[in-house]
Amino acid sequence: MTLREAVIKQLGGDVELLGDVAKYGAQEGWRGFTYTKDTIPFVREHKALILTRLKVEAVTSVIEFVSCFRCLDADLDTIAASVYGKEEDTQVYNALAWFALEAIAGEE
Repeated sequence: MTLREAVIKQLGGDVELLGDVAKYGAQEGWRGFTYTKDTIPFVREHKALILTRLKVEAVTSVIEFVSCFRCLDADLDTIAASVYGKEEDTQVYNALAWFALEAIAGEE
């Protein structure tokens, strides 16, 4: 499965929403990406795909890149433990899910 396929599946298959996500951003609340009960399992399942995309988009290190997400207020250690380790910080995982959503929506 690709990250695009995973995001579309999480949106309930509604590809048309990607245009609106690109226009308004993930913070507006989209099916499958609004509640942590949805975003955390999404990241657990697709973390490798998200990490691959982060590596492509990060100009600096992945951790520094993620730390600049406006929706995120976490220290570098927490981000690193959540991205590369076994920690599942709710705020970091939600930010990673939103990153995936916006990255795919930006392709439209």
